[in-house]
Amino acid sequence: VSAKDGTIVVNNTGSAAVIFGGDIGTAAAIGLITLTDLGSSTTFQGNVAVDKGVDDQNAITLANNQTVNFEKNLTMSAATTDQDNLTLGDAATVIGFTGTAAQTVTGNIVGASANVGIINVTNTAGVVTFMGDTGAVGNDIGKLYVASGASALFKANGVRQTGRVFNWDLGASFPVNRIVFYP
Repeated sequence: VSAKDGTIVVNNTGSAAVIFGGDIGTAAAIGLITLTDLGSSTTFQGNVAVDKGVDDQNAITLANNQTVNFEKNLTMSAATTDQDNLTLGDAATVIGFTGTAAQTVTGNIVGASANVGIINVTNTAGVVTFMGDTGAVGNDIGKLYVASGASALFKANGVRQTGRVFNWDLGASFPVNRIVFYP
């Protein structure tokens, strides 16, 4: 398979989880991943690289009401000027970063419409770094959860926070006047 070719479609109508045990697209990025397994979960245990070849295209599309976990790095387009999207289907769609070492997410994560989808960072072994935009005008992410002991770093400029709900499990009570948000 050449770079930007190939498609993975998961259409799991059962309740069993789908697990990809190895790297996908690391030798040559595949073109598209579409997950339509409503109500079930999919886990990518290896590095994943997807590249549509066109800026702001949906390289990974998640259907409504599903959970997808990434345990290693996620790259949606190798070029920083050609960032592809991972699109979350609805308010019940969860994308998790559950690794056991630092993880990097290259590309944009957007909702299929305004205020949908949940980003859940539970990796306590290393920082999860988001290199692209998280949300876009009209396609904001609904919720962001960062578990106690986990760290998330958002490096993109101008990431929209309108309508987002941020939840941190601090492990203990924490004075709210010590939390500062910067635009």
